[in-house]
Amino acid sequence: MKIKSLPLLYGLVLSLFFITCIREINYINGDIDRSALVVSGGFYNSSGPFKLKLSRPTNYEKRDFEPVKGASVVLSDDEGNQGVYVETDPLKYPGEYILSGFEGVPGRIYTLDILLADGGAYRSRPQQMPEPLPMDSTEMKFVFLEDVTAEGNIVKVPFAQIYAHSSTSDQSTGYCLRWEGENTFIFNELYIPGAPQKQCFVTNGISAQTVNIVDPGELQPGTPLFEYVGRRRVDYSFDLRNCFSIYQRTIGKDAYRYWSRVQSLIRPTGTIFDTPPAPIPGNLENLSDPARPALGFFEVGASDTTRIYVNRGDLPFEVVAFIPLHCGSGNPAAFNRPECLDCLKLASSTLQKPDWWQ
Repeated sequence: MKIKSLPLLYGLVLSLFFITCIREINYINGDIDRSALVVSGGFYNSSGPFKLKLSRPTNYEKRDFEPVKGASVVLSDDEGNQGVYVETDPLKYPGEYILSGFEGVPGRIYTLDILLADGGAYRSRPQQMPEPLPMDSTEMKFVFLEDVTAEGNIVKVPFAQIYAHSSTSDQSTGYCLRWEGENTFIFNELYIPGAPQKQCFVTNGISAQTVNIVDPGELQPGTPLFEYVGRRRVDYSFDLRNCFSIYQRTIGKDAYRYWSRVQSLIRPTGTIFDTPPAPIPGNLENLSDPARPALGFFEVGASDTTRIYVNRGDLPFEVVAFIPLHCGSGNPAAFNRPECLDCLKLASSTLQKPDWWQ
């Protein structure tokens, strides 16, 4: 990879590492294909739901991406089974597609087909789902880190940092590991006498400053792994009960190479949640124009999950002091917060308690 200057890192990479033709994307000269399809999503050994995002780059410098709506997206396996992605809500979540009720089975080979409203067609290279490698446990630590207030003052605030414990094994041969996490918390509406009070479950990703990947083939079997997965600032989400779900993904070498390139870009300049983290072609071919493959990657892998819960009463006193009174009856601002009157206004909220919730 060539880097002309740090601020332009996102615009200058060596791409297309799966074939022999190498094309340099130069952000300065403006030759990034702003009509390129960007694909982000994965499919694992469960019944889902699985999320897929489709977009086009309009301005990498401003992290501006145009959602792609109206696409037909189908996932097929080598036994003829198919699952259809459905657009969740084109107005609220444009460019987001969900696959439910189609369970990933280790050993089967999967292919994703995308047909855009303008006739463009894309297909992922076939990927065989591996057997999941087990994860040992998840650990949470509270640390105080520096932050800058709206007034420009530097203060120290608490964060929950999440770590995954695992180890390599003989079964790891030929596969790699990647970790990511989600945060689910209970959110109660403002209590108003005589009015029903709903309780929502809200799920979000947790912030990470790196892509967390390991190639077990480079280590001895039995080597312990202690991986930082991400963190969340202590806020109103810790007021009741909070759960961190950590996913250990068993992935193929092609996915590992893709994430390695993403990792090399976001370390100095951003986070994994810059969408997409880099203009890197992945594993989706453009059937209409083979010279212009899609950016991003559709990952087929296997997953093992561990969870860790924390209640307000479990938190250290110095951490509890930072939990704001958000929708409590003693907070006059609660009546001016839409989510306090209708918790479904929070992004990724639902009244349905997750099946795994304890």
